[in-house]
Amino acid sequence: MAVDLMNLSESQTIRIKKSYQKFGTIGLISKRSGNPSPNKLAEEIKEALIKISVETLRKPMIKEGIWKSKKHKKVIAPK
Repeated sequence: MAVDLMNLSESQTIRIKKSYQKFGTIGLISKRSGNPSPNKLAEEIKEALIKISVETLRKPMIKEGIWKSKKHKKVIAPK
């Protein structure tokens, strides 16, 4: 089945098939191609940022309860 060959879900495969039937091979090309990432920061914001180290940022975040440190597993030495 096409779902197995393309390693996609059934709904994704149906969506691709409909797009291909409507637009041909152009329908298979990503619609986001050539567009910037939606998560990209605006240049004005980038220019306004001050570069600081992770540790400098981490300390106030811990104080405010935003930064949660990872729990380390306790290693028990063999007897």
